[in-house]
Amino acid sequence: MNQRPTGVTVLAILAFVGGILSIFFGGLGALFGGIFASLSPVVGGFATIWGILYIILGAALVYVGWGFWRLQPSAWRLGIWVAAASIVLVVLRAVTGGGLDIVGIVIDVAIIYYLTTPAVRAAFGQSTSGGMMDAVMGAFGMGGGGSAAAASAPPAAPSASPTAPPVEPPAMSPPASSSWGSSTGSSTGGETSSGGEAAARDEDEKL
Repeated sequence: MNQRPTGVTVLAILAFVGGILSIFFGGLGALFGGIFASLSPVVGGFATIWGILYIILGAALVYVGWGFWRLQPSAWRLGIWVAAASIVLVVLRAVTGGGLDIVGIVIDVAIIYYLTTPAVRAAFGQSTSGGMMDAVMGAFGMGGGGSAAAASAPPAAPSASPTAPPVEPPAMSPPASSSWGSSTGSSTGGETSSGGEAAARDEDEKL
């Protein structure tokens, strides 16, 4: 297992505590929104919506804190999502008259920058190639940010089917001489020569 950086440990604790607080205050917001909805539907509706959003954000932060502690790759991606969503919520709250939290935006941007540094990405098993924007796009599934194992894996060698060696035709051996034929020939020659000698003796006797 990879060594957890100190900054990731700090973020894990802050995310877990912040998630619990966000769920608590978000639940209170949704509760009071439902109470005040009868008095002011607009105010009550906004309070309910914001309460639900903060409950969802708090649950995500609790998971991020747990995942950061265990260096889960999914927590790394979700941490970037949550930081980006926090920036969007701050802007929406400013648009609806709640004031612009510059400090909150700076903190969220710093968190995204830290999570996309090569050392932190390597600790979470992410690819270290590319810069901050490549890592953010990879976290949102828009290319880049793949796992380090997949990025460093060598390309697979093309598979070649083994070819069988050519089969050579068997060498033609010269026809072997038959032992039966040779013995027959020799016996026939012997008989012929013995017959000639007998005929010559008969001629000598007649003379």
